[in-house]
Amino acid sequence: MNAISIGIYFSSVNIAVYAIGSNIIGKLNDLLGAATSPLQMRYSLLVCPTACALAAVMLWLGGRKLAAQSTIES
Repeated sequence: MNAISIGIYFSSVNIAVYAIGSNIIGKLNDLLGAATSPLQMRYSLLVCPTACALAAVMLWLGGRKLAAQSTIES
C-alpha cells in the first residue's frame, strides 16, 4: 500500500507540474518578451528555483506542525 500511495503522489505531482508549471513559464515568457529578446527568458526561469525553495519551506513548516501536534496528542 505504501508503494502505491508514493507512486500515486509522484504521478499526480508530475501531472500538475506539466499542466500548470509549463503554462506559467510560457505566459511569463510572453509577458517578458522572450520571443524578441531571448535573454529575458532567464528571468522567467528564475520562477522555478524560487517555487522549489518556497515549497521546501512550506513542507518543512508543515512537518514541524505535524510533529508538534503528534507530541501534544501523545
